[in-house]
Amino acid sequence: MKKRVACLLVLSMILGLSGCKSKTEETTKETEVPTSTETSATETEPSESETETETTVSEETSTTWETFETEPPYNGTALDVYPLLEDPSEPKGLGNVSFKRNLKNLDIETSAVSDWFKETGWDYNRMEMICESLRIKTSGYEKLNDELDAIFAPLEEKAKTQYSEEKEICLKQLAEKKGDYYERLKDWKDLLHIGVETKVLRADDYIVSFMTEETWREHSELIKGYNYRSKDATPITFDDVVKDRAALCSYYLTVFDYDNLYDDFKESADEILGQIMDGTVAFGLSYEGICLPNCSEWSAPVHLSAMKHPEIFDLSYFGNTPKYYMILMQEDTVFWDVTGDGQADVLSFDIEREEGCSWVETISVTINGKKSADIDLKDTMVWYDDAYLARTDTGIYLIINLSDEYNGVYIEVYKIKDDLTLEKVSSDSGFFTESISAEGNTYDPSDILIYDPSNGGPIGSSPYYNFYTMIGENGGFKAKDDLYRKTAYLVTQEEFSCTIIKKDGTVVKDFKVPVGTAVREIGFSKKDLYAKLETLETDESESYIISLPVQKCEERDYAWYNLEQPYHHGLFEGVTIYG
Repeated sequence: MKKRVACLLVLSMILGLSGCKSKTEETTKETEVPTSTETSATETEPSESETETETTVSEETSTTWETFETEPPYNGTALDVYPLLEDPSEPKGLGNVSFKRNLKNLDIETSAVSDWFKETGWDYNRMEMICESLRIKTSGYEKLNDELDAIFAPLEEKAKTQYSEEKEICLKQLAEKKGDYYERLKDWKDLLHIGVETKVLRADDYIVSFMTEETWREHSELIKGYNYRSKDATPITFDDVVKDRAALCSYYLTVFDYDNLYDDFKESADEILGQIMDGTVAFGLSYEGICLPNCSEWSAPVHLSAMKHPEIFDLSYFGNTPKYYMILMQEDTVFWDVTGDGQADVLSFDIEREEGCSWVETISVTINGKKSADIDLKDTMVWYDDAYLARTDTGIYLIINLSDEYNGVYIEVYKIKDDLTLEKVSSDSGFFTESISAEGNTYDPSDILIYDPSNGGPIGSSPYYNFYTMIGENGGFKAKDDLYRKTAYLVTQEEFSCTIIKKDGTVVKDFKVPVGTAVREIGFSKKDLYAKLETLETDESESYIISLPVQKCEERDYAWYNLEQPYHHGLFEGVTIYG
C-alpha cells in the first residue's frame, strides 16, 4: 500500500477502525510481500569493495540503549518523548553515497502451498490457506537458499496442519449452527484465512530483503522482516543499519499525523516505537531506505528514506542499484540521483487540493529548485495515492498513482527529460481499487504487478491483475503473459456442460458440472478468449480445471468481456458486480 500519509489518514477515517498490531519474534533476519519475480540481468558484477560493508554482524544485540521515563504505551504522549523531525529541504551528509548502478538483480521465484474451500449458501462461507515461499534461482546462492528453506519449510508445515485442524472445527460449527466460526459467518466475515504472504523489497547480488505477514489462529497480522547479504547469507541486523533508535522513532512519527490518529492506531504506533527502541522491530531494506510495520489499517510497510535523514542510518546499505530499478516516493520529497551524475537531486511535489475536500487540482513537480511541470487534474476528481521513480532502458520516469471515488485508478507516466522538464508518455485508467500494487514487486520495472485497467471481466468485475514490464516500452507497460488473474471463490447455481481438464491432463468435453460445486476463479485470456476456474474438491486429487469460452465486447473506447452464451456469470453464486 502505498499511500501518501495524508491521503491514507483521510481514507482510514472513511473506511473505519482497525488497528494493526505487529509483534516480532526475530531481529537478526526479517520482514514482507506476494509475487513472482523473474529477472535476467546482465549488469557488471560489483567489486568486493562495493558490496561488502565494514559492519560486523553480531549474533545478538548487546548495546544498551537509553530508557526514557515514559515507556510504551504512551497514551497519546509519544510526541513528548520523540519530537518530530524537521523535514530537510536539501540533501546533507550524502557524500559517501555513490548511486552506482552496478548491482545485478537475482532471478527469484515465489511459490505457494495453498488450499481453498467453499460451500454453497453464503457468500462469505470460504476458507483458505496460502503460504508463500521464496527461493533464489540464480546459481551460486546455495547458502542463501538454505536459510530461506529453514524459514519457509516450518511455516508451510504449520500452515497445512493448522488449516486442516481449523477447517474440521469450522465445518462442525457450521453444521451445528453455533460457535465462533458460525458467528463470523453471520457477521459477513471470511471464515478462515491461514498462511504467509511474502513481499520482496529487493533481491540483488548485494542484499536480499523481504517481509512476511503471518496469519494464524493464535495471531493475525504477525509481521516479520528478513535481510541478508546475498553472497554469504549473513543476516543484516537492525543495529547494522540503524545508528540512532530514538531519532528513528521521531522519524516514524513524523510520517504520521500522530495527534490525529485514532486511538487504536496510536496504540499500534506506540507498540512499534517500543520495538524500535528495544531492537525487535520487523524491518526491511529498499534501495533508498528502511521499511517498518504500518500502524494504520493499511498493511503495506511504511517506507522511511535514509537519504532524508542520513544521521540515523549506515548509508553503505543504500544508494547502489541494478541497471534498471524502481523506488517508492511515499513522501512529497525524495533525494535521489535523477540526472545520472552520481549526486543526489531533489525531486518534490506540491499538491494543491480542492478547497473543502481532498481532490487533487494540481501537482507541481520541482527538480533541483526548477519547476518541471504543473500537472493539471482539476477536471478529474481524483486523489493522489503515491508515486514511483523508475529507471529503464529508455530513461528515468515518474509514475503517479491516482484514484477516484468510484474505485477507479489512473496510472500517469512522465519521462524526466535532460532539461528536467516532464513529458507525459502514458495514461492508463480503469475502475479498480489499485493500480501499481504494493502487494507485488516495486523494485524491478521488468516485473510489476498492475491491476488491469478494465473492469469488464467475464465473471464479475472484481480486479483482475497481471505482471507487466516497462523495459523496451518507452514509458508504457506491456503484459508479460496473456492470463489476467483473479482469485474469487464461487459456487455453481446451475448444472452446465463444458470442457474440463483433469489433474492428469486428460481433457473431457461436454462434462456436466453439478449444482453446488465450489470453484476458484483463476483468470481469463484476452487473446485466446477463455476463462479458467478450478474446482475445490475435498480430495484435492479430484479437482479439475473448467474452461469456458469468452467473448470481447466493445463500445467507443471501452472494452469488456463476457462469458459466451449459453454461459453467463449468473451460473455462479458469489460473483462481484460493480456499478
